[in-house]
Amino acid sequence: LWTIVPVLPHLTLLWLPCMLALWLRRCWVWLRALWFSRGCCTSQYHPAANGRIAVVIPCLNVEDKLTPVVERALQAQNVKLFAVDSGSSDNTWELLHRLWKAGAIDQIGRCRLGRSNALNTGAALAVGSGWDPEFMLFLHSDTLLPVGYDTE
Repeated sequence: LWTIVPVLPHLTLLWLPCMLALWLRRCWVWLRALWFSRGCCTSQYHPAANGRIAVVIPCLNVEDKLTPVVERALQAQNVKLFAVDSGSSDNTWELLHRLWKAGAIDQIGRCRLGRSNALNTGAALAVGSGWDPEFMLFLHSDTLLPVGYDTE
């Protein structure tokens, strides 16, 4: 019995932080569930209500597919397009430049090879444009948006 007594304070020191951590975790899960169930963090926004949608299109060797994607994306209201070329070896950059000069694309950019680099660069272009979009839509350069995507 005397050999166990000196160990008890050490066990208590280990046991208390573990129980406190478990209790805090349980409280956090409960509070988070309460918060989301009340609708405090759920988005009440709808694209048709407030409208500003930034469409970010990462591009890599999509010269033949890009024009219909841009045309379909522009059929909506309150939409700005931001396209980023991530090192294409075809004429994608020239096509982006032509679409930008024609006013179809609001800003274009170039970055290192990789889809994540293109997405990050496009998001930076959209946020730094001074337009302050409420929604960002990251769109593959070969995906046609459905008609009325801004209102549904």
